[in-house]
Amino acid sequence: GIRDPEMSRGLGDVYKRQDRKMHYKTMIFDIDGTLTDSASAILYALRQAVLKITGKDYDEKELLFALGVPSHLAMKKLTGDRWREAMEVGQNYYQEGLKNIHLFDGIENTIKELYKKGTQLGIVTSKSRAEFQRSFFNYPIHPYFSHVICQDDMPYHKPDPQPLLACAKLFEADLSLVLYIGDTISDSICAKNAGVNFALAGWGCPDPNSVPTDILLHTPEELLSF
Repeated sequence: GIRDPEMSRGLGDVYKRQDRKMHYKTMIFDIDGTLTDSASAILYALRQAVLKITGKDYDEKELLFALGVPSHLAMKKLTGDRWREAMEVGQNYYQEGLKNIHLFDGIENTIKELYKKGTQLGIVTSKSRAEFQRSFFNYPIHPYFSHVICQDDMPYHKPDPQPLLACAKLFEADLSLVLYIGDTISDSICAKNAGVNFALAGWGCPDPNSVPTDILLHTPEELLSF
């Protein structure tokens, strides 16, 4: 069953106090800002699409909210009824930028080593299935992930816990042995509401102090000790 989120917090605190490392059997990852350094390409595509459709030029700081939500919701907020048109325009700009999106340093080796250790690896992302297949299959790490939940696989999206719970269920995982790794407040709330411990990908988060987390990661390699 679903564990009480507050119990999950307490458990994490106990391990910290005892200075013991929790061993997580299942690690589930966000993609953008966690595995891939994609923020600049996403923000560029969003900015250009909104400018073309509405004539309004946003500063990238004003668009940071879009990094943690499904792209169509961000477009609806910025372009209203013309969001479908804006999505098409944005997709073209994003395709241009895809070649410049790389895995963060240390990710490829860390994922391979976690897989070798027998850690079950999954993904919960706000990307649509089409966006995921268009971009993520270009990376050598994609075969290591057994289960992937995309935005259009579920009627609910992060920060709702349902996508994360659905992924954990595919692994038949004990929620106390699941770690979700992400870079936004939306990821953090999703994990808390699911009763799962959360690790913040400090390398992809612009302001790590603003996101509540059980574990603050400075480098991907730190995951190998859990």
